[in-house]
Amino acid sequence: MALLNNPKGQVVTVPVTPNMALEFGFDPGSEAQLSRDGDNLIFTFEDGGQIVLTDFYTQEIEQLPTMDIQGAQISAEDFLASLGDDTLLPAAGPTAPQAPASPDSSGT
Repeated sequence: MALLNNPKGQVVTVPVTPNMALEFGFDPGSEAQLSRDGDNLIFTFEDGGQIVLTDFYTQEIEQLPTMDIQGAQISAEDFLASLGDDTLLPAAGPTAPQAPASPDSSGT
C-alpha cells in the first residue's frame, strides 16, 4: 500500500493486515509526529492531516508491516525502535502480553 504524502488536513485510514508492505513517499520519522491510540498507529502532519494505520498493534510482531522508506526496506518494529519512543513499540501498551506477577520473596 502506497502512503505517498501528507493528506493535507484530511484523515486517511489504512487497515493493517498481516505482513502488508507500506511504501512511504515521505520520511515518516521527520515529516510526521507519530503516536499510538489504542491499536492504531497515527502519523500526524503539521497541517493536521493524519494517516491512521488501524489495527496496527493487533498484529503479531513477526507479521507487522514492512516499510519502504525512501527505497530502504525496514521492519515496522525496527523503524519504531529507531525513533526512541518506547510507547510506540509493539510490546509497549495495553495489548502487550503481561508477565505474570512474581510473589514477593522479601519475607516481610
